[in-house]
Amino acid sequence: MLTWPTWFWPYLRVEGLSLSSIAAITTTPTGLRSLLPLCSTLLVTLWIPEGLASEVKGDEECSIQTYQGALRDTVADLWSSQDGLIFVLATGAVVRLIAPLLEDKATDPAVVVVDEAGQFAISLCGGHQGGGDRLAQTISHYLNATPILTGAANHLQLPGIDVLGHPFGWVKG
Repeated sequence: MLTWPTWFWPYLRVEGLSLSSIAAITTTPTGLRSLLPLCSTLLVTLWIPEGLASEVKGDEECSIQTYQGALRDTVADLWSSQDGLIFVLATGAVVRLIAPLLEDKATDPAVVVVDEAGQFAISLCGGHQGGGDRLAQTISHYLNATPILTGAANHLQLPGIDVLGHPFGWVKG
């Protein structure tokens, strides 16, 4: 499995920001079970529809929030307040949910999609600057899944060109 050198991790987010605020979102009981291991280990807040709340056992060591209404509205509310979003939904559904929210790869949160079986973690958006590739790798580690990283830099095992100079204090100018 491809892994960034640990010395480079702090530089995988613009201006040194880290993935300190992560929301995980699912709409199914199977997705809920897939995400529970991440809640306590990564300090992820799990967002589920109100109707799924009965599936949660009282002994879970997770921060769990419920939402009512359209998932689109919840995602829009979370978009600007989270460093990363993890979805257990179909990739196409996630693309449709986030498309109207995408603004700039330097400021958008990392987006990772996990399949319902928990076998794959796809870095969908914000791979380099947003830390999405690192988040997908971390999720894969905890779920024993395969990270799907599609950028050319990953194949070459190099940092992305847009974050290459961060360890040296270089900025776009």
